[in-house]
Amino acid sequence: MYSYDKTESDTSVSGWQIQALKAAHLSGLNIDGVDAALDCSGQPDARLAAARATRTWGRVGFVGEGNQVTFDVSPDLLRRQLTLHASWTFSTLIQEECARFIVKRRVPLKRLLTHRFRLPQADEAYRLFDTQTTGKGVFVFD
Repeated sequence: MYSYDKTESDTSVSGWQIQALKAAHLSGLNIDGVDAALDCSGQPDARLAAARATRTWGRVGFVGEGNQVTFDVSPDLLRRQLTLHASWTFSTLIQEECARFIVKRRVPLKRLLTHRFRLPQADEAYRLFDTQTTGKGVFVFD
C-alpha cells in the first residue's frame, strides 16, 4: 500500500496485496475495507477480491475486458450495499479527469505500466494485449 498524498488518507492496494489484507482480517485486525476498488485486469479472482476488499457502502469499478465473475450476492454485495460501476471506454472528459487525478496525486505510473509501445508497434501491442496475460500497456508518442 502507498499513499499518493501524505496529507490525505488515499491508499492504493495492488492486487498482490489483497492477500495481506485477507491475512490481517483473519488475524482479527479490524479492517473496514477500501472506499473504492478498481479492477483493470478482467480476471475473475481479481474482480471478486476487489469487491470483497471494499468497505460497506463502497464502490467497485470494472474496466478489464473478458472472463466472468461469480459473486455470492447477499454477503458480497447486497448486505454491504456496494455500488458496482462498469465501463468499456472512458469519454474524453473522463480521460481528462483521470489525467488530472494522476498529476494531482502523483500516481507512480512507471510502476503501474508494464509495457510501452510506439505507434509502429501497434500490431505487436494489440496481439500481446489480446492474450490477456500482460500488465498495463501504453502507447508513447515523441
